[in-house]
Amino acid sequence: MTNNLDPDGLFGQGLRITVNDSDGCTGFGVEGALTSPAAEELRKCWKQVSIATPYPERLSVDLTSMTDIDSAGKELLMDMYRTGVKLVGSGIMTRAVIEEIMGRR
Repeated sequence: MTNNLDPDGLFGQGLRITVNDSDGCTGFGVEGALTSPAAEELRKCWKQVSIATPYPERLSVDLTSMTDIDSAGKELLMDMYRTGVKLVGSGIMTRAVIEEIMGRR
């Protein structure tokens, strides 16, 4: 099941979050800029899903379509990573962000 939480982008902030449940795993898709205040919307989604999913290792965030990130977005991804959420992405910027977060665990 895929759920597009904001089909027009987060109130004009340029972020689209999708949630995909399959085979007991939940994935968040992040498209656009993961910047404040949009990062707080992803945090809210993550917290809601986390309540229903007691196994954080079954959660992932696909950052392949992320176009920008600020300190609030990085802090959120670091919080997610610390709880066991898998960070996935490709591209130079995205891989650099993921490597930075994984190195600061």
